[in-house]
Amino acid sequence: MSPDATSPSPAHTADLPPLADAADRAQVEAAIAAVAPGEWIATDADETLWNADVGDEVVQLADRGVAPWAPHSADFAWYSREMTEGDYAGACRYAARLLVDRDADAVRSALAAPIGQVTLRPWLAASLQTARQRGVLVAIVSASPTLVVEFSCQLLQFPVDRVIGLALHDGAVIEPASIGFGKVAAWQQAGLPQPALALGDSRWDGPLLASAQQGLRLIKASHEPA
Repeated sequence: MSPDATSPSPAHTADLPPLADAADRAQVEAAIAAVAPGEWIATDADETLWNADVGDEVVQLADRGVAPWAPHSADFAWYSREMTEGDYAGACRYAARLLVDRDADAVRSALAAPIGQVTLRPWLAASLQTARQRGVLVAIVSASPTLVVEFSCQLLQFPVDRVIGLALHDGAVIEPASIGFGKVAAWQQAGLPQPALALGDSRWDGPLLASAQQGLRLIKASHEPA
């Protein structure tokens, strides 16, 4: 699959709310503990819940030609530039579209090794699971492909109540795609109530954080001291 204009309306970081100061662990844990049973927590996954971008793994495998992809099915160098310097939203859609016509079990088999190297942010994962045990509902809202996020949760043994990610229909990403402001639109389209708490790590999570009763930004999981 060749790089192309993947985003129907290209979005850039300049369009997003300013990045808030990062909350510390104690603030986040207290906010999670304050959410009432039956209320929702909406959290980003990549670099918030765990220390990697699982969408990146899809593009790298396709670039290397790991089955079920043929060699050079993707251009990881192009994708990386777009993710950091160009059309981030288009690059996210590009990663999702690499799953078109790929057997889901074969994709999971290919992803098992790289995702097995991903690490949950342990204190955050524990806090969220403790909240679920007392009736709080936890949803992941991610710009990575839904299939990959769900598989990552399964492999990392992190159950959630809902995953909103990039899903496909007839070879195209279903809109609204959960990227930037699309995270809020996809949440609302799913018919879910306002989140009591939203968590994220980047400006692309800013709209979701602003849509919740309380939104907190964390430092990137890969930057957090052990």
